[in-house]
Amino acid sequence: MRPQAPPALRSFQCRSCGGNVTLRNAAQTHHVACEFCGSITNAQDPNLALIQKYKGKLTHGPVIQLGKRGTIRGEPYEMIGFLLRTVTVEGTDYSWEEYLLHHPHRGYRWLAQYGGHWNFIKTCTGMPQTSGNDAKYLNMKFQKYQEAEARVTYVLGEFFWEIRRGEKVQMVDYINPPYLLSCEKSEDEVVWSIGEYIRPEEIWKGFELEGSPPGQVGIGPSQPSPYARTERPMRWTFWILLGALVLSQFSCLVLSQNRKVYEETFSYSKADPEHAKVSQIFELAGRTSNVKIVTKASGLSNDWAEIEMALLNLDTGEALDLTREVSYYSGVASGVDEGVPWTEHWTEDGTRDSVLLPSVSSGRYYLWVHPKSASEKFSLHLEVHRDVPRWLPFFLVLPWILVPYGIYLWRRRSFEYRRWLESDYPMPSLTQLPSGGATDDS
Repeated sequence: MRPQAPPALRSFQCRSCGGNVTLRNAAQTHHVACEFCGSITNAQDPNLALIQKYKGKLTHGPVIQLGKRGTIRGEPYEMIGFLLRTVTVEGTDYSWEEYLLHHPHRGYRWLAQYGGHWNFIKTCTGMPQTSGNDAKYLNMKFQKYQEAEARVTYVLGEFFWEIRRGEKVQMVDYINPPYLLSCEKSEDEVVWSIGEYIRPEEIWKGFELEGSPPGQVGIGPSQPSPYARTERPMRWTFWILLGALVLSQFSCLVLSQNRKVYEETFSYSKADPEHAKVSQIFELAGRTSNVKIVTKASGLSNDWAEIEMALLNLDTGEALDLTREVSYYSGVASGVDEGVPWTEHWTEDGTRDSVLLPSVSSGRYYLWVHPKSASEKFSLHLEVHRDVPRWLPFFLVLPWILVPYGIYLWRRRSFEYRRWLESDYPMPSLTQLPSGGATDDS
């Protein structure tokens, strides 16, 4: 297709201030706002009728000047129109900037800026489908962000429709970051447009603007989440690591022998001059693994016992020494609470103890047991278990999987929470009471 020649320029003198007004796209421009006084002229009228005279002062200058040419996404554009739209929410005005760009072959595009966040916008070529608070366009699903009546409060340059200050439209914005879907409803028509978030640095570079872009305020409605691109890798990594940990623990549970290899009860008396006992010989078979020694005391009354033990290898003479303690205390507590007497029976029961020896080789073994206690008489029941499944490693590793993923989920939700703060549908805070929960507003 043969490239079209750029439209010829046309100029005239403003009927309000006498300033020279240049039309950069005269064939399609309907109304033009003087860049010197802001008065609006009907550019399609042969007599250039003055439509609206601006009585205020031009105090708001666009960062991209009228007639400025630049490139966006590799395409050349010229800024030909600028306007401010304003919505009033609970008595407060909120305004954003819209820049009308013209491409010699692709037609019109918009740059919209609010709080330092920019969107590159064009008119939809089809009609989006809406259902409740959702909209669908180009196989993308959008969520309703906000709805409000917007009015034009400031205008400069030329436009392809009959624009006026004070012009009102009902606007509905839907988002699917980085995309923004907008609907403008007036008495005469409904216009849908779709925009994509664009970094301000791209605009400054494309239009060769001086300085640096101003700082951004909050989170833009269509601003891409920095956590979106890592969502799938993080989710897969979490489930893979968690699955591997669970499978590893399950394998340990299945493959562990968990076998009781010895059991015996010893009785002790204060009158017995020799308290040390030696167990029967027992076999620890199989691979090198843990050994669990369980001690159960009975007959202790308001006393404790210290037990010195040694697990001795009959074949090698190696000994594993350890000291354990068991106790049992009980009593009665009483008193008066607000004039009411009370009595409570209490106990401190520590008569059962266990110890895990992590790595014991196979062979023949016996136990040497020597208790020390002031109790007149008590008994000890000893059990030895071989290759006991352990849960401690599982619970030690589990936080290293859960905590990083939990922090990621919290940061991602925090970002979205801040995004939706200014919408009509803010997200509930993580500290907010559940639905139906009691609150105290007094």
